[in-house]
Amino acid sequence: MGDISLAKRCADTLNKHYPGHLWAVHINDDKLGGTLVIRNLSLSFEYGYVLHLKRIYQDPNLKCVMLAAGEILERAGIKRGKNTDERI
Repeated sequence: MGDISLAKRCADTLNKHYPGHLWAVHINDDKLGGTLVIRNLSLSFEYGYVLHLKRIYQDPNLKCVMLAAGEILERAGIKRGKNTDERI
């Protein structure tokens, strides 16, 4: 249940800082302690950003999640911030 709550908090953070984008977050439990995968589905279903859960637990404001999503946008050549593309 904690994973669902964390995923929702991360998604809410992304929608707050980068509204209008089609964000997807997924938590993987694995041998390394777990990861969070962030994707912008309007850009790619294949590529995303992976953060270790340990890092997220140490960041109560989820700044690392916000920065990771911003990195996804910048690598795609999109300005950080609200999505103004009306097609989405």
